[in-house]
Amino acid sequence: MLAAPFNRAVVALFIVLFAGSFADAAIILVPTDLAPESQYRLAFVTSGTTNATSSNIAYYNDFVTTQAALQSALSSLSTTWKAVGSTASISARDNTGTSPGLTGVPIYRLDGVRIAANNADLWDGTLLSPLNMTQDSNYLEPPTPIRVYTGSNYSGQGASNSARSLGGILGPRYRPANAVDDSWV
Repeated sequence: MLAAPFNRAVVALFIVLFAGSFADAAIILVPTDLAPESQYRLAFVTSGTTNATSSNIAYYNDFVTTQAALQSALSSLSTTWKAVGSTASISARDNTGTSPGLTGVPIYRLDGVRIAANNADLWDGTLLSPLNMTQDSNYLEPPTPIRVYTGSNYSGQGASNSARSLGGILGPRYRPANAVDDSWV
């Protein structure tokens, strides 16, 4: 049986890709530092929780998609959502298509604040701003006792000990809310 902390996991998310602006999505600010029709990604932390005991990444992708669908502005995007999470068989950067070897696009929180310039910046060990906003437009500010389980190390790969990946027997790696250093993931 797993210890209680593993049963209250919250998973960070990404929207895969989209272009243009969505004026009807009140929580989503079109980034002001981009040219019209530029591509970018959105990220948030789920306000709902799930067990972090499955070793199947599809479980987490389905969970984050369901969480996004609870917010009408996000569900109207008709896009693909992926969990920023690693299991023993897939890394977060592969699951989200954000490998540092791929150029990528800027990544923003739902309030329009940029958290990374591109894929390499996402996985270089620091974020430009914390990923501390839920799909409900709530900020996770200290002393919020929340842990976001990812099963990943700072480079977006699975934990070096697969038992620390999502679904691992020792419980997954997690990040504290508000982190911008390499502990963010």
